[in-house]
Amino acid sequence: MARQVTLAAGLHMVRIRDDVVILDVGADRYSCLVGGGNQLTPVGSGAVSADDDVLQELQSAGLLAPDPGAPTCRTPVTPRGELTADEYPGRIACLDTAIRTLAATAAFRGQSLAQLVDAAEPRSSRPTPFDCRRFSARVSAYRTVLPFIPFEGLCLQRAYQLRRVLASDGQRVDWVFGVKTWPFFAHCWLQIDDLVIGDRFDRVRSFTPIAVF
Repeated sequence: MARQVTLAAGLHMVRIRDDVVILDVGADRYSCLVGGGNQLTPVGSGAVSADDDVLQELQSAGLLAPDPGAPTCRTPVTPRGELTADEYPGRIACLDTAIRTLAATAAFRGQSLAQLVDAAEPRSSRPTPFDCRRFSARVSAYRTVLPFIPFEGLCLQRAYQLRRVLASDGQRVDWVFGVKTWPFFAHCWLQIDDLVIGDRFDRVRSFTPIAVF
C-alpha cells in the first residue's frame, strides 16, 4: 500500500511521463530515475508517494526527511502567459537599473545554488502593492541594459539579477526551475502567479516546473 512521505531538505521532485527528475539544491545537481514513475509518485514538489519497499530504498539513499511531516516547499504554478514589457523606459530608469544589475552581478559570482536561492531576495525588502506599469518599466529597463552588463551569464544568473533588481523596488516574484527530458535540459525563470517575467512564455512552456523559491 502506497503512503506519502516528505523529501529531505533541499530536494525537489517531478514526474515527466514515466521518469522522475530530482533537483538537489544543496549539491547543485539534477538526477533522473528512468522509469521511476512506475514505482513512485511525486506529490507536489517536496513529497513522494510509494510502497514501503520503494520508500526504504529512497530512505537508504538519503532522499527522505527523518520527520514525516508535511513538506515545507511550495509547488510551482504552471505558467500560462508572459508580462509584456516592450516600452522604452527612459535613460534615468536604465541607468538606475544598470547600477542595480551590476550590484546583483557582483553578488552572484562565486555563490552556490543554495546560497543564490537564499540570497536572491533580500530579507530586508518590504513588499509594495503591485504596480503593473512601474513593474513593466523596470523589466523593460533590465532587458535594455542587460547586453551592456559584463559577465553576462545564462538563465540562472539572469533570473537572479532580475529578482534582486525587482526586490530592491519591494516587488517579490517567484523563481521557478523547470526541466525536460530526452534530451535532458534545465531552465529557470521568474513568475508572478502564472505570468512569466523577463522571459518568453513560448520558451518556458516546454519545461515542467520542479521547484519554486
